[in-house]
Amino acid sequence: MFGLAQCLCELYLDREIEPNKIYLDEIFLEKPGSRKTTWKWFAGINYFCSQGDKRWWHDHRIPGGMAFSVNSVGHLVKSSIIAKGMNQLGEMLGSPDEGYPDLPIDSLKRALQVAMHTIGLASDAVSGKATELLPLPEDLSTLPECPAKLPRPLANKNFCEYAGYYHTDFTLPTEYFRSSVERPQDVERYSLDFTYLFKSGLDNPDFMSMGEGRQVRAVPDEDEKPPSPDRDAWFNPKDLVANETVASIEDEGRLSAALLSQLG
Repeated sequence: MFGLAQCLCELYLDREIEPNKIYLDEIFLEKPGSRKTTWKWFAGINYFCSQGDKRWWHDHRIPGGMAFSVNSVGHLVKSSIIAKGMNQLGEMLGSPDEGYPDLPIDSLKRALQVAMHTIGLASDAVSGKATELLPLPEDLSTLPECPAKLPRPLANKNFCEYAGYYHTDFTLPTEYFRSSVERPQDVERYSLDFTYLFKSGLDNPDFMSMGEGRQVRAVPDEDEKPPSPDRDAWFNPKDLVANETVASIEDEGRLSAALLSQLG
């Protein structure tokens, strides 16, 4: 089972995948407008499978087969802000509906609330909860100020970290591929992080790369462009468009090996 999951993930990411490591994809969002302002986020990749049903890691089950989720909370937040703004503009102008979805998570503060609520509602599986919220420490001065007004069920919970018997950022945790239905005694208990959603600083780069997002493109106004005989030298949107090519399977070593391993 692990070999198949590893093979699928390697085909998706086009790189070798090892267990118990964090692998990330990249996701982009372009703001409507002439400047083509664009942000980039790293997106976590996590394994889900039907084999998790009624096991101690029950929260990572799906109805059938196996799958990899690709999640970016920061992308969701900015997408929600853009969608809400475009819908409001359409209402003000009386223009036709353009199909922008009404997304509920429109700030990283709200994302923190939802993340804590999700962990708090973890399944009470055969060995109890696999992830859980932690109480606030007695000395609150050890924590930064909470950026969100938490509802009563979360008000006494630690908003910086939580605990888990599997690492929620690992792409392929080895714990998922053990035969045990109940949680093995030797499974490690991890301290896991919420601060990527709100703590800005050089000591927390995940806030920029996974929460707020990095602005990677903005076409300048006419008066900002440097003198150049080639107007497209500053930015050419075609540079971002992939061009299809035809390749022989025999020339793609990793793909060929992966297919042959499934036939053998």
